[in-house]
Amino acid sequence: MSGGVAAKRRPAHRPSRRQDIIEAATRLFAEMAYDDVTTGQIAEAASMTPAAVYYHFASKDQILVECVRVFAADFVALAQRLGASGEPLTMFIIELVDAVRNQRRPAKVFFIGSAGVSLVAENYRREVRSELGELFTEVARRERPEIASAEAAVIGVGLVSLLEVSVVAMLAADDAFTAIGARRMSGVVVALARRLVGPASPGGPG
Repeated sequence: MSGGVAAKRRPAHRPSRRQDIIEAATRLFAEMAYDDVTTGQIAEAASMTPAAVYYHFASKDQILVECVRVFAADFVALAQRLGASGEPLTMFIIELVDAVRNQRRPAKVFFIGSAGVSLVAENYRREVRSELGELFTEVARRERPEIASAEAAVIGVGLVSLLEVSVVAMLAADDAFTAIGARRMSGVVVALARRLVGPASPGGPG
């Protein structure tokens, strides 16, 4: 009987507030420089006290790292799905650019806001580049089976650089992006990617 009473009085399970903190921090890190964001501002944006934030994260740096880790995991998972599905280069590029556009704030934190801020965050960024490089290398091999492995690997690195430079221009809305325009962005990136990979083999994917 007493066990039943205790069970009734036990507070209902409440989900962790970590996600609220990550979402609030992502908004702030996307709008402001890392050094200008305080833990107090993150707490206020998450409708929490600073003490509650510190219950979940030991520091502002740890919060940034988690924001980067979450986006990195999602972005790599998308790229892996595209690679496993055998998507041609054109769709591979378009899907990744669209993912950045649709997750603008997390992407901005990953590609711009976290750059050079944290060694741990840099490791995540490096891992994403490495994973994308391997996937792009496989795409190049699929589209041009006759190319040597070394050439495919160089093309893979080039495609990663092209993607990163392009999405940073888009997220920062710099002069290059402004000149191209949002509607033409994916098309221009795809055209440049096609030039990097070279002409598809006869009968191969376009």
